[in-house]
Amino acid sequence: MLQGRPEVGKATATSYSDSQAFIKATGARNTGPGQYLVLEYPRLTEIMKDDTNTPSPTGTPKFALKWIAAHKGVKGNERVDEEVKRAAQGESSSLEELPTILRKHLPTSASVAKQEFAETQKARWLETWKTLPCFARFQHIDTSFPFNKFRKISSVLSRSQSSLLIQLRTGHIPLNSYLHHIKKSATRHCTNCWDASHRSIIETVIHYLFECQTYATEHYDMDRALGHHSRDLKGILGRLDRIKELLKYVGRTARFKMTLGDAIGDVSHLEPEEG
Repeated sequence: MLQGRPEVGKATATSYSDSQAFIKATGARNTGPGQYLVLEYPRLTEIMKDDTNTPSPTGTPKFALKWIAAHKGVKGNERVDEEVKRAAQGESSSLEELPTILRKHLPTSASVAKQEFAETQKARWLETWKTLPCFARFQHIDTSFPFNKFRKISSVLSRSQSSLLIQLRTGHIPLNSYLHHIKKSATRHCTNCWDASHRSIIETVIHYLFECQTYATEHYDMDRALGHHSRDLKGILGRLDRIKELLKYVGRTARFKMTLGDAIGDVSHLEPEEG
């Protein structure tokens, strides 16, 4: 736009941009994605001339780049925004009007390609997950697929504690409802409730954690610690401080002592959760 204009070199031409990132990048020495395009900008300002032989005043910078707040009523700034939107929609100026560097196919950014590939894979992974039978069951446990928060919490737990959480989340745990399903128990029902009051109740994760009267004292302790979250399994499994109380409960009941050991309820190594 400025190339060949008689004002070039006689007075400072100032360009305004509402992108602080771009302005900082023009003075950055570190290379990054698309840096060659950023460097092309100051190079073009250096070769600007007015197509005359008139000498330029000494000490007069030909070009200045300044920041301006977006959409502040500056006609030129708003015009640039309009052109950027048109370019994003696929419109382009003729090759003769484009800078030389933009007249050929630009190389693909490796970082952008990797990011796009990762996002595509995540989307495919999520769609596949939604087709699996366990998807519906997990809606009552954890909807934050791919469960990054759960993996972060598991990283600070012991191996047996992480194993217990996975079993509670999937329902694949040595309680009679599951053991009967895999033909390792003759009954699906809670033998404790049957022995105590002849009540025929299926021994599920919910029954064991919140309902079985055999563990009434342990329920009471967990209820006091968790407050109004004491019956919300999804809420309990979503926070480390609540998981600690759940682990204490499991340890006090000694229900899985044979498979997970005595230390399942030991949470002394866990730091308080921030926030």
